[in-house]
Amino acid sequence: MDRVAIKKRAKEFAFVNKWNIWKAILLVSAINYVASFCLSTIANIIGLDTDGIIFSLVSFALVLATMPLQVGFASYLIKLINGKEINITEELFARYKDGSMFKIIIVTFVAGLIIGVMSLLLVIPGIIFAIKYSMLSFVLAEQSLDDMNKEEAYKVSSRMMDGHKMEYFIFILSFLGWALLCCLTLGILYIWIVPYYYTANVMWYEELKKISK
Repeated sequence: MDRVAIKKRAKEFAFVNKWNIWKAILLVSAINYVASFCLSTIANIIGLDTDGIIFSLVSFALVLATMPLQVGFASYLIKLINGKEINITEELFARYKDGSMFKIIIVTFVAGLIIGVMSLLLVIPGIIFAIKYSMLSFVLAEQSLDDMNKEEAYKVSSRMMDGHKMEYFIFILSFLGWALLCCLTLGILYIWIVPYYYTANVMWYEELKKISK
């Protein structure tokens, strides 16, 4: 994997298409914010303890419910980078309409649970499993769970990352310098860096697909 070449192409694409990417990012963020705000407002109206177990469970259920939205976001980025015509809202909410919502929730929740458990045991295994499943959102964005079982989704991401885990780890670390620069510019650089980071990850995934064929 040519990390330098991928990042160069990602920079060029992100610079030109940053606002198209930001539209999707802001829409997803707005949906999450509104959902959380509504939940907190309802809890206050009915007198529900926001530090209690019930509120925590409902909040967790809300997080689960937005997981298909993240897959929709991944799908949007893939299609945008591949030059396909897309409607942002239709793409983001597609998984709620096609019946794959609950399957995606189960797959992503179990992956997160595995990563969390491994991280509690030891940091290194947690990082390894996080990298193994790092392509899962992209896999779910492009492959229907009707065509493969849930276990196959994990295997596809894991198989794609075989032999590339350290490369990807270095790839992610290479963005730390940009993150520091963003802090020094009071976050102004995030306007460009965030689309660049997302674009680079999609392009990494696209390269992995070519190698995995």
